[in-house]
Amino acid sequence: MINDEMINQYIEQINSKFPIKEQHREFMRLLCHYLASVNTLLPAVGQESLEIAQSYWLQEGGTPERMDAARTQCWQYLDNKGSSIAIGDEVDTAMRAVLCVLYPVPADETFSVETVRWFFQLLNRLGDDQSI
Repeated sequence: MINDEMINQYIEQINSKFPIKEQHREFMRLLCHYLASVNTLLPAVGQESLEIAQSYWLQEGGTPERMDAARTQCWQYLDNKGSSIAIGDEVDTAMRAVLCVLYPVPADETFSVETVRWFFQLLNRLGDDQSI
């Protein structure tokens, strides 16, 4: 389980090492690595979206438009399943974790940190026992 202290230490480390414009990218790169542990829970749309995010963040491939389209498809999947409001099962939880890395640009100055915290809450729900 990844506790709040570990998350805070990681956030402080990234914030102290990277300028604000690069912090979002660094956070997303870490989250992409963790998502490999939930890949087997993902439906095809989630796996494809994860590949798009990994390409964008880890290999600097793809475009923001592709990320936006993948995010829309993930939300449509959850909506069709009746899970766009409440998280129902492990698949929903894993899909929400993938959604975290599909934002090419943070919505505001707190978005990245809030996303990191939410992401690790999701992983902890799935029983992740790794450390950062």
